[in-house]
Amino acid sequence: ASSLIILSGDVLAREIAVRMSADALVFLMDVNGVYTEDPHSSPNARLIRYLTRDEAERIGGGGVGVDVTGGIRLKLVEALRAAEAGVRVALGGIGELRAMVLGLEGQYTMVKP
Repeated sequence: ASSLIILSGDVLAREIAVRMSADALVFLMDVNGVYTEDPHSSPNARLIRYLTRDEAERIGGGGVGVDVTGGIRLKLVEALRAAEAGVRVALGGIGELRAMVLGLEGQYTMVKP
């Protein structure tokens, strides 16, 4: 009997970063990080600079649609798991890549374990 396993890139990225004791794990997004609301549809959306577990659960809580990879919810779960394992985690856009990799100030979201 054979079986099929579907893994998300977010799960793989976290697993590799943790097993390699990486200095940083960067999740690139089409926006500058994690926001209080959807920045594509809400002018009131504010960038969350430091994401805590409570904030992540509030944002990723409810319905995430029919995305088999988990959408933002799974990304936040994996980001928190990596941070809790001692990896510095950042989420943001490509324009902040250097700052995220080096842990410098910038317009992106850092995950607080």
